[in-house]
Amino acid sequence: GYQIKLETAMALCTPNAKRAALIVVDAQVDFVDEKGSMTTKDARSIIPLINKLKKGVKWTVVVLSQDSHPKDHISFLETHANDPEARETGMKKVGNRVQKLWPTHCVKGSEGEKLYSELKARIMGLTFAVDPHRFCL
Repeated sequence: GYQIKLETAMALCTPNAKRAALIVVDAQVDFVDEKGSMTTKDARSIIPLINKLKKGVKWTVVVLSQDSHPKDHISFLETHANDPEARETGMKKVGNRVQKLWPTHCVKGSEGEKLYSELKARIMGLTFAVDPHRFCL
């Protein structure tokens, strides 16, 4: 996995800037937890770093993205289970585009969609919904 020392990360975080944002992308159970459907080796090791960065710098804004899909999303391999070519190649032609297929993940309302429990985050403010039928490339 990719490792970065806390001191290096803090030095890169210009706390004297007039505006600074911390953007945390998809720190969710399906991507971080060892039992998640799309976990990455050592993904959990980044969570303490995120927590320390969040606490150690006065951020203008902290943004947390959260992946979310309907259970039959076009990008899920399982959605195309009856298509031998899609199962073999992991790709599906949809219109004039080719869609990469992924394991089912971050299904709306599922445990895997939730933010990882060790992430110290207060959810408040704005929520933006994205069209669930758009392509995931």
